[in-house]
Amino acid sequence: MNMQVIGAVFRRNFSSYFSTPTGYVFICLFVFLSSYSAFWSAEFFANNLANLDQLNIRLPWIMLVFIPAITMGIWAEERRQGTDELLLTLPAGDLDVVIGKFLSTVAIYTASLLFSMVSVGFVMWVWLGTPDWGLFLGNYFGYWLVGVAMLSIGMVASFLTSNLTVAFILGALFNFPLVAIGETGVVGGNSRWAQFVSQFSISSQFRDFGQGVISLTSISYFLMITVVSLYLCLVLMGRRHWLGGRDGHSLLGHFVVRAIALAICALALNVVLSQSDARIDVSKAGISKLSRASLDLIAKLDAKNPVVIDAYASPEVPENLVQTRITFLNMLREIQSAAGKKVIVNLHEIDALDPQAELADKSFGITPRTVQSRSASSAQTYDVFMGAAVNCGLEKATIPFLNNNAPVEYELVQAISVVSKQDRKKIGILATDADLFGGMDPQTFSNRPKSIFVTELEKQYTVEKVDATTPITGDYAVLVAVQPSTLSQPQMDNFIAAVKAGQRTAIFEDPMPMFSDVPGTAMPKQPPRNMGMMGMPQQPPTPKGDIKPLWQFLGVDWTLATGRDGKPVKTSGGMFGGGQDQNDFAVIWQDYLPYPKLKDHYAIYKEWVFIDKAVPKVKEPTFNPDDSITSGLQELLFFYPGAFERQTSVDKSGVKIKFTPLVRTGPATGTAPSIETAKAKNARNVMDAKAAADAVGSKEIPTQKQYVLAAKISRPVIAKKEVKDADSDANGSDANGSEAADKGAKETDAKGKDAKAKALGKDEKAKDDKKKAVKPTDAEVVLVADIDMVSDVFFSLRAEGEDDNHWNFDNVPFVLNIIDELAGDEQFVEIRKRKPEHPRLDRIESRTADARQQALDAVNQAEKKRDEAMDTAKDEMEKINKDFQKKLQEQQNRGELDFNSLQIAASNAQASQLATKKKFEQSQRDTDDEFKKSRDAAKREENSQIRNAQQQSKLWAILLPPIPPLLVAFFVFFGRRAREQEGVSRDRLR
Repeated sequence: MNMQVIGAVFRRNFSSYFSTPTGYVFICLFVFLSSYSAFWSAEFFANNLANLDQLNIRLPWIMLVFIPAITMGIWAEERRQGTDELLLTLPAGDLDVVIGKFLSTVAIYTASLLFSMVSVGFVMWVWLGTPDWGLFLGNYFGYWLVGVAMLSIGMVASFLTSNLTVAFILGALFNFPLVAIGETGVVGGNSRWAQFVSQFSISSQFRDFGQGVISLTSISYFLMITVVSLYLCLVLMGRRHWLGGRDGHSLLGHFVVRAIALAICALALNVVLSQSDARIDVSKAGISKLSRASLDLIAKLDAKNPVVIDAYASPEVPENLVQTRITFLNMLREIQSAAGKKVIVNLHEIDALDPQAELADKSFGITPRTVQSRSASSAQTYDVFMGAAVNCGLEKATIPFLNNNAPVEYELVQAISVVSKQDRKKIGILATDADLFGGMDPQTFSNRPKSIFVTELEKQYTVEKVDATTPITGDYAVLVAVQPSTLSQPQMDNFIAAVKAGQRTAIFEDPMPMFSDVPGTAMPKQPPRNMGMMGMPQQPPTPKGDIKPLWQFLGVDWTLATGRDGKPVKTSGGMFGGGQDQNDFAVIWQDYLPYPKLKDHYAIYKEWVFIDKAVPKVKEPTFNPDDSITSGLQELLFFYPGAFERQTSVDKSGVKIKFTPLVRTGPATGTAPSIETAKAKNARNVMDAKAAADAVGSKEIPTQKQYVLAAKISRPVIAKKEVKDADSDANGSDANGSEAADKGAKETDAKGKDAKAKALGKDEKAKDDKKKAVKPTDAEVVLVADIDMVSDVFFSLRAEGEDDNHWNFDNVPFVLNIIDELAGDEQFVEIRKRKPEHPRLDRIESRTADARQQALDAVNQAEKKRDEAMDTAKDEMEKINKDFQKKLQEQQNRGELDFNSLQIAASNAQASQLATKKKFEQSQRDTDDEFKKSRDAAKREENSQIRNAQQQSKLWAILLPPIPPLLVAFFVFFGRRAREQEGVSRDRLR
């Protein structure tokens, strides 16, 4: 190639495009359409994400107008003006001319794209929200590749005609198929044929760039289109040589075959590259990146028995599910890419009325879920599909619905692990009064369902129920003990023996369970409620066993309740079953509520302990950042938890005990007696919430201490069973060795010596085995001071998703991380924590924060006013009743009332009470109506201010981007015109 010719052609075409205002007009139009497509649609603010998803959808269609405008004159104009003959007579090859012209179009397009990128990025950063710059640049790199491929196709159109209009139309028509087949409706809906064809569209190949992934397959797709198109340009430019042929015969068929062969080769190369695709996620948040654990698990799959994923996702979802949908689709694509033929993904983007919806229900039990929109402008409900069915052979796992809090990668990868039957470890769950396996309830004689906690564990492990009535000898990776204080003494002895023998154990012990009828640590067992009925004798409950040896072995000391006098609170005989007074365990409370909307909510007690990284003024971190169980967690909620601390680091035998806190409270804390707090809490059944809160608060003692709510404890122990087995093996080896030696001596001296030597070797080996057997092993225990952690509440909350309070607790990952870490199966620990955060419109949110706060204050004020009015009406009613009763009693005491008068007075009292009640009810209705009106007015004002802020942002986002190219056009174009007119007489100027 002649670089001088290429450079000359490049400069000529590039400068000619900007020699007239037309070029600048098209650039301004391109920038305007780009910003309009990115920011003007209602979906942009409804999704509340600072990304270019809306532009990604519309950009190929914008290109259908802009690209032909660049390429239409690349050769057609040369032929129209007759300058093509001059180019063809240059001492250069056809390839030099084609490359020069192509590079000029790429430069023009690149300049236009830079204007768009700078303008759109500036507007988004200043007015809307902080974008993920890696994702942003990945998008624009994809735009550039799309443009390069479409430019090469547009050049082919320009080489076919000398008419600029025809060249523009042909350029749009040639590019149209690659744009249109991305719309599956154009080629047959959601059929397999449509999905197969659509994967060759521009939008399908651009999708990776739209999610911040630089894909080798997508790059090769656009480059192959460019290469094939440039070859066609070269062929068309040289048709003067081959159209008639040297002997008068046309070579058209020959070049058509060559072009088709080149296209097939390019397609084959693209398919080959797709089988071993190299992908890089350039987004800052890694929104499309699989973790190393996921990739390792996928690598273990068997290609001969592939996993099939039928995924269902609605094309339109409310704001709170937008991020989940994006992550869901991203993860499916990444799994498909990483697994190759090992995983087959069938994606069905359908709504509730699609014919495939019935098939999804019948085949997999996946149904749409009704979700309420939280749009500021309107309230709307959606019937949303967001689930998947994972199959491998006869094994099936279903993900019915992925809510806004769901760890999408974890759900998908775990389902793949379940159906592929990868190696599973065994988990034992200790049978206590907190029966997690369901079945017949001895208290009520009713059937209880299996705990969701057990169901969740069964997805990853083999789960068994462990009865501690006999010694625990099973080979369990982890033993889970929920409220072990309810065990009887024989069961307690066997359980403690297992822990001392080195059985890795997760212990959940709670001084006051909230979501269970299980007695707290210091509370006595209650007899079955149905005993004593129907002539059955009342049987006393089984006494609790002594759990103190377990705490002594672990070197922990539980926080005990103290009264306001500072003395320990006593409870009678319930803890250890001895009938003696024992110290009551403390319930921990914390004066910290991260949800302002619930600040005056009397049903939210301070014993609801919220743990997150935002707890102020902490000396020690609330979450241990160095432990895999808690690193990366954001927020936990403990209900009426207990607390404990290290009692000693070295026990009486000199064994060192390692105590690693996992979760701590903040400093604004205190204690309350568990039994007294339980009585006050239960009183909410017979009194209003405020009175119940006051009753609970009267038991609270402030301490201002950071309490440990969960910890990992490890200490070396000697496994007695292994020592016993080693002794047996050694003794057996001694006996066998002696017998073999005697027998050998009787036969021959030589043989006897050999046999004796072998026996001695066995003796030495047995002694070595014995030494190895008595080597200390570590007892690993994770202790959590709350059994509500494993209740169905948090698992259901995760399944249902975010509620009106925007709760997003990590209780489920915390509990499952404990099991995985103890079991040594940490492949899901990091996956479970991953929740890719998409950039949000934080600038918009900050500008509308005042409006939201004003609405919240107005609602709170209206609610407070309503409560005050209700309290006043209630007090007034009570005062009227008390005054009437007092007056009646006074008259009765003075003997002024006879029996008839008493009847009349009672009738009058009843009528007065009825009238007062009606008045109270009417006052209640009036107060409620006034509250609703105030609330609705505040909400309307909030929505109005938010819409105004959005409209202003839209306006600036549309008007600002075209200004920079206009300014450049003004200075460059008119400056050039001024220089051209220098020295020209005025009478020659038009």
